[in-house]
Amino acid sequence: MTSAQLFLARFSLGLPNPNGVGRPRVYFCPKGEEEAAWRDLADLGYATLSDVRGGFFVYSLNPSGARAALLPGETLDRRSFVDTAART
Repeated sequence: MTSAQLFLARFSLGLPNPNGVGRPRVYFCPKGEEEAAWRDLADLGYATLSDVRGGFFVYSLNPSGARAALLPGETLDRRSFVDTAART
């Protein structure tokens, strides 16, 4: 993951925050530099493009992308990615 991709992935998890707990959210972005970074994350298997709405691309991290964005001492919310038990 590049530093730009890591920044976007962490932002989509709401990190950093005082609790050090990431909560996955969808990320809306217009076509351009950010969308290219998200597309690359999807190509790497870290994110999914779920929709295009009003000219905005809708991406979300998958479990492996969320785990890859965590720094030491951070975790994912236990309710996130229930099917994978949010292992960190």
